Amino acid sequence: MIGLQRGKAGTRLVKGRPMVQGAALAMLFFVGAIAVAGVPPFSGAFGKALMLNAAEGTQRLWLWPLLLLTSLASLIALSRAGSTLFWRSHRGTSSGTPLPRRQWFGVIWLLSAAPLLVALAGPVSSYTQATAEQLANPQVLIRTLLPNAAGDAQ
Repeated sequence: MIGLQRGKAGTRLVKGRPMVQGAALAMLFFVGAIAVAGVPPFSGAFGKALMLNAAEGTQRLWLWPLLLLTSLASLIALSRAGSTLFWRSHRGTSSGTPLPRRQWFGVIWLLSAAPLLVALAGPVSSYTQATAEQLANPQVLIRTLLPNAAGDAQ
C-alpha cells in the first residue's frame, strides 16, 4: 500500500513525494512496527515471554538480553524506515491515488490479529503445545494413519 502511494519511489527507502493517505498509512505502519518489535500489548511480547518460560536456568541469562537487544534493533530500524517513508518527503503534489476500502480492511484486520492473539493466548498456547507434542511423537500418527504398516513394523 505504501509503495502504491509513493509513485516512482515505491518501497525503496528514499525520499519520495507526499502520499495521498500518508497519515493513515503512517499509523498502520506504526502499529505494525510495534507488533513486529514485540512490544506489549501485541503478540510478539507474549511470544518472547513464552520463550523465556521455556528456557532453563543459564539459558535465561543470555536469552533475556538477546531478546531485549533484538527488540531495540527492530524498533530503531523500523523507526528509521518510517521516518524516511513518511516524514522525509519532497515538496510538491501528492502522488498516488486513494486506496480501495478492501485493502484498508485487509490490513486493519491483519493488524488487529496481534492484540487478539494476546487476548486468546491461553487457548492458542495450549493448541501449539499439543501440536508440538504430536510432532515430537510421530508414532501415534503413523499408527493412526497406517494401522497395517505399524503392525508389520513390530
